[in-house]
Amino acid sequence: MSTDVLTHDIVAERLRSVDFDASLGACTFRFWTDEILGTVVEVVLILDFDHWNEAAAQACDRARSLTSVALGDLPCFPLLVCRTRAEHESFADREAGLWTRVREDGPC
Repeated sequence: MSTDVLTHDIVAERLRSVDFDASLGACTFRFWTDEILGTVVEVVLILDFDHWNEAAAQACDRARSLTSVALGDLPCFPLLVCRTRAEHESFADREAGLWTRVREDGPC
């Protein structure tokens, strides 16, 4: 289903519909308008790893692929950011209030 109007509810619904495995998930997102790219949707994908390694990189690739498909027909440019659990915990306090949570009981 394509839509011309992008809302937080639509993006959250799409992200909640992704069938992530237990090692990853969409945590938060925000969007803004860029002169060149149009509407940019930045999504933080949390990987259930403490540090970057080959397995974390592969999980990030899977998460980006699944998320791209979920947002694919929306009028936006998806900017998908993977973070390990340790990275996310270090950013969480500084970024409070800047993001919309995908789900209240989600992987954040």
